[in-house]
Amino acid sequence: MGASRDKLVLGLPLYGQSFTLEDVNKHSLHDKTKGPGVAGELTQAASTLAFSEVKANFQIK
Repeated sequence: MGASRDKLVLGLPLYGQSFTLEDVNKHSLHDKTKGPGVAGELTQAASTLAFSEVKANFQIK
Protein backbone atom coordinates (compact mmCIF):
# COMPACT_ATOMS: atom_id res chain seq x y z
CA MET A 1 0.00 0.00 0.00
CA GLY A 2 2.92 2.35 -0.56
CA ALA A 3 5.00 1.84 2.61
CA SER A 4 8.21 -0.13 2.33
CA ARG A 5 8.77 -2.99 4.80
CA ASP A 6 11.85 -1.37 6.33
CA LYS A 7 9.74 1.62 7.47
CA LEU A 8 7.15 -0.41 9.39
CA VAL A 9 7.45 -0.62 13.17
CA LEU A 10 5.73 -3.12 15.45
CA GLY A 11 5.05 -1.92 18.97
CA LEU A 12 4.06 -4.23 21.82
CA PRO A 13 2.52 -2.80 24.99
CA LEU A 14 4.34 -4.33 27.93
CA TYR A 15 2.11 -3.31 30.80
CA GLY A 16 -0.94 -4.62 32.62
CA GLN A 17 -4.30 -3.16 33.61
CA SER A 18 -6.02 -3.94 36.92
CA PHE A 19 -9.49 -3.32 38.29
CA THR A 20 -11.16 -3.54 41.68
CA LEU A 21 -13.96 -6.12 41.61
CA GLU A 22 -17.40 -5.45 43.09
CA ASP A 23 -17.47 -8.99 44.48
CA VAL A 24 -14.08 -10.60 45.24
CA ASN A 25 -15.67 -14.04 44.78
CA LYS A 26 -16.58 -13.26 41.16
CA HIS A 27 -13.49 -13.00 39.00
CA SER A 28 -14.53 -14.19 35.55
CA LEU A 29 -14.66 -12.36 32.25
CA HIS A 30 -17.27 -9.52 32.29
CA ASP A 31 -17.74 -9.54 36.08
CA LYS A 32 -18.57 -6.12 37.50
CA THR A 33 -15.88 -3.77 38.79
CA LYS A 34 -16.16 -0.79 41.09
CA GLY A 35 -13.17 1.14 39.82
CA PRO A 36 -9.52 1.04 38.87
CA GLY A 37 -7.05 -1.25 40.57
CA VAL A 38 -4.25 -0.22 42.88
CA ALA A 39 -1.49 1.86 41.29
CA GLY A 40 1.70 0.05 40.43
CA GLU A 41 4.80 0.95 42.42
CA LEU A 42 6.72 1.82 39.25
CA THR A 43 3.95 3.46 37.22
CA GLN A 44 2.24 5.20 40.15
CA ALA A 45 -0.91 5.32 38.02
CA ALA A 46 -4.19 3.76 39.16
CA SER A 47 -4.97 0.54 37.33
CA THR A 48 -1.62 0.36 35.51
CA LEU A 49 1.19 -2.10 36.24
CA ALA A 50 4.61 -2.21 34.60
CA PHE A 51 5.54 -5.51 32.93
CA SER A 52 8.00 -6.34 35.73
CA GLU A 53 5.16 -5.95 38.29
CA VAL A 54 2.86 -8.19 36.26
CA LYS A 55 5.67 -10.71 35.93
CA ALA A 56 6.33 -10.67 39.70
CA ASN A 57 2.65 -10.98 40.62
CA PHE A 58 1.91 -13.86 38.26
CA GLN A 59 5.29 -15.62 38.36
CA ILE A 60 5.80 -15.49 34.60
CA LYS A 61 9.06 -17.16 33.55
